Amino acid sequence: MHALRRLAHASSMCRRPCVMAPVCKMPFSISAVRLAPDYLQQCDDALESIHNVVDELSDGKLSDHVDDIIYDSGVLSIQLKNVGTYVLNRQAPNKQIWLSSPVSGPYHYDMVCSSTGAVRWLDTKDQHNLGDKLRKEFKDLYGDDVEFFVGES
Repeated sequence: MHALRRLAHASSMCRRPCVMAPVCKMPFSISAVRLAPDYLQQCDDALESIHNVVDELSDGKLSDHVDDIIYDSGVLSIQLKNVGTYVLNRQAPNKQIWLSSPVSGPYHYDMVCSSTGAVRWLDTKDQHNLGDKLRKEFKDLYGDDVEFFVGES
């Protein structure tokens, strides 16, 4: 426990003493530290989930739009006809996922954990969710509502 430093919670949301978990970017209670998920595993799960959704779509309703999809060594590339290439990659030193979108540009997503151990990937600037960002862009591009459940467990 000595490796974790105590933090005074600045907001009025919680009056309990909190600690900063070594893996996540959000303070939470001491009991939750044991539940802190492994960054690499959570990152791989998120990227594999996105890969699986797009791969399924490439065999179905978006078969005319997906040129190529490759997931290897923490880098996911999704090449879309007449749009460009989405690149999502693991940034282990920062414990982030980076997105390069041909539609809206670059984003950095922090792994944010709740006190129950649930993980979400939130943008470092405006806190939007990675899955929501992809869902909106795919809907704008193709008119279909595609569900990307990325770390929402």
